[in-house]
Amino acid sequence: MGKLRQYICETFPAKPDWSADSVPDLTGRVMAVTGANSGVGKEVTKVLLQRNATVYMLCRNKESTEAVIKEFKELTGKEARFIHLDLADLKSVKECAEEFLRTEKQLDVLFANGGIMMTPMDRFTAQGYDAQFGTNVLGHYYLAKLLLPLLLSTAKSSPDKHARIIHTSSMMHWEADSVHFETLTDTPQRKKYSKEFLYGQSKVGNILLSNQLAKRYGAEGLVSVALHPGQLKTNLAHDLPGIAQKLWQYSPHTYPPSYGALTLLRAGTTPEGLEWNGKYATVWARLGVTSPVAQDVQLQEKVWDWCEEQVKKFEENWTARRPNWIAMEGSEVVFQNIRRIPAEIWTHIFSFACTDDGRTGRSLALVSKYIHNTSAPVRYQSISLVGYDEITAFLAFLEANPHVVRRVKDLYISSADLLDTKRNQSLMDWIQRGIVMVPPEIMGITVGAPGHPGMGGTILDFGEAFSSINVAAARAQQYREDKSKAMMKLLKLLAPSLERLSVHSEHGEVPFPLPYTFPRLVELDVHHAPILLPPPADLALPPETFYPALERLHISGVAHLPHGFFGPKGIPKIAPRLTHLRLSLAQCNPFTMGADSELADAPERLPATVQCFIVEPPPAPPAPAGMDHHPIYRTQLEAWRKAAEHDSRFHVLEPHVPASKHRRGEKECLRREAEWLDRGAAGLGCWLD
Repeated sequence: MGKLRQYICETFPAKPDWSADSVPDLTGRVMAVTGANSGVGKEVTKVLLQRNATVYMLCRNKESTEAVIKEFKELTGKEARFIHLDLADLKSVKECAEEFLRTEKQLDVLFANGGIMMTPMDRFTAQGYDAQFGTNVLGHYYLAKLLLPLLLSTAKSSPDKHARIIHTSSMMHWEADSVHFETLTDTPQRKKYSKEFLYGQSKVGNILLSNQLAKRYGAEGLVSVALHPGQLKTNLAHDLPGIAQKLWQYSPHTYPPSYGALTLLRAGTTPEGLEWNGKYATVWARLGVTSPVAQDVQLQEKVWDWCEEQVKKFEENWTARRPNWIAMEGSEVVFQNIRRIPAEIWTHIFSFACTDDGRTGRSLALVSKYIHNTSAPVRYQSISLVGYDEITAFLAFLEANPHVVRRVKDLYISSADLLDTKRNQSLMDWIQRGIVMVPPEIMGITVGAPGHPGMGGTILDFGEAFSSINVAAARAQQYREDKSKAMMKLLKLLAPSLERLSVHSEHGEVPFPLPYTFPRLVELDVHHAPILLPPPADLALPPETFYPALERLHISGVAHLPHGFFGPKGIPKIAPRLTHLRLSLAQCNPFTMGADSELADAPERLPATVQCFIVEPPPAPPAPAGMDHHPIYRTQLEAWRKAAEHDSRFHVLEPHVPASKHRRGEKECLRREAEWLDRGAAGLGCWLD
């Protein structure tokens, strides 16, 4: 009777007594919604945007999601953010979580809403699991597992001391008499069951995992709620036979998605939703009753352990099978070699380290053409460009492949150029000569022309760390204007997507502050060659100069900073979230360390957000005739040290004396590049030369 009664209650529900108007203001809250581009997920996303939340749409179909983002931007004035997610592929789940964690430092609510219903029996996930259980349960379990540390840390800092996971289940969970683990892969036993049963089994799995999350992490502030959204007119039923789809869409007992969104919104946004931890909600935004199977504590543990075992198996295979680097020497051999490498490797390209002879753009174009029809998007994660030829070649590649632009997250760009005499040497020869700095930990597959000196066709055991080509190059003054235009064009193009940026400007080709908005930039490293510049001008910034997410800023080699850099119209305005600031000075001159310089009283004007301000003084300059020290240098150094005694945020390092004063800038550039890029990334990458 319990089952029949619940079907009646949930098929013929009372009118809602709660509306979306009751959703509180969500300013400052970050929400992620799976399956957000259609149905109930789309309705939830719309309301969250209307209530000022930051919303991430975790979806499989990029085109339809971007159309929804545009629709909601026009409707609400707010713009949601898209991250690719295919719940039927654990690889995609991992990539989605990694991208989210690189982008955000906060997650208040995860709406685990995406799913499929009554798919054909012969359909399986990318890893070979039953499509419905693998998508609805295992995919969401893995996503929640990867995002759980962020959810728990958000709970600690949240005003209400909670974070939430809202699981979309179904009243169809009553159809499952248990979870039959032998049906979760392609086995003979699976053929004894119907797709309706397998759907119900996946929905009871949602409830079992929701209750386990509540039990395991409720004390740490996590609220986990499973719910039935109702029988809704959505495309979830697209796998049903044609006549069944029409009956579903036109039945008087199916409702608009906006009705289904009510339960998710109440559970995920309201104070009363905090009291629903470990409970089951139903139509419309009320608490309901689950089947006895969904309340089976032992079955909860078994499903949890099974999911954990599958994820562990996947992660072990992922780590064991992926190379860290694919290095190619010269575009003339790229095309004949890329076919030897499995396409799935190319779809996980992480980084490119490049020389300055223009090969990179052509090589990337060949790779892009080769993998054009693969299912997963290529992740051009970290790009290292040294020299004018590489910058212009990469610009050409981006113009021919505009879809790549938003996938570039980390960029190292240098205006330096290699000497012509170095261009045709093998990469191994460069490494041996010390021109290219490569830590001994890097592991990779290198592909070159057979018999090519150095690296051709060999496999090097270099470990797992990140590196790049770090070049001390000849000055190429005649290219300065062209290089400046190319560098600025590239930075403007990539500004919306970049999260980390390192710029080495040999002769001031790139101004600082950069006159663009970098909405996602978290870390910025700028090196200007230590040349004597004219007296500093007043700070004058275009209105589009804004780094809302910037936390870490390192400026090295500067000869001066513009007046007002530390004032209210400077750092506090353009980088309101800055926490760490470091200035590495390459030389002493009146504009850098004089009494009227911007740095003279910088510690007294530190923005309130800055937790750490480090100044690395330059080497002591020669003393003027008749004096035992340089007066400006000594006075300023003592003033800084005194300031550091009274402000724990301010740190003054001991001046560094290089082995060769004349190679100071060059060695500092190499050291800085190595430090920057060694922190770059772990995982799959591509090194194209």
